[in-house]
Amino acid sequence: DDESHDLSAALVVDLGRYFPLAKGKLNAGYGRYDFRDSTIETLSGSAGLSWALSEKVSFAVDGGLRNTWSEGISAFSGQWKSEAWGWVASASINYTGQSAVAGLTYVRDVTPAHGLGGAAERDTWSISAKKRLGDLSFMFSAAYYALESVSGPSASAIDQRILQGSPALR
Repeated sequence: DDESHDLSAALVVDLGRYFPLAKGKLNAGYGRYDFRDSTIETLSGSAGLSWALSEKVSFAVDGGLRNTWSEGISAFSGQWKSEAWGWVASASINYTGQSAVAGLTYVRDVTPAHGLGGAAERDTWSISAKKRLGDLSFMFSAAYYALESVSGPSASAIDQRILQGSPALR
């Protein structure tokens, strides 16, 4: 049976005394994932800033480090262990109007590559928009993912690129 355990904590501080409409934040997290043939643990920490640039536009940025440790057994390579440190970051700009919402986001992460024997660096660019027209709402989201191996005895290096889009009408 697969099991996952996650623990995270965040501290948000209002910086309005020094910077109008700004907040600082500290994040810490731990995760453990037990699969039939492997165990993965991650530990992360980051600091960030969010800022309301106006009544409708906000900006947020975070940066930090993540450690991903994994071990397991593979039919190809036998017993294996890997560990990878990497930088993590996110940045987003968001618009919230009366009848429209939109956002552009970038995320950089070091993530377990379960089944591939190691860790991977993942870069994601995403955009989303929603427009309300009377009783109907039109929504669209698109994302580009790039995944590259960091460490581990995987049978082949990880080099994946994915582009996806999703329109919707409600």
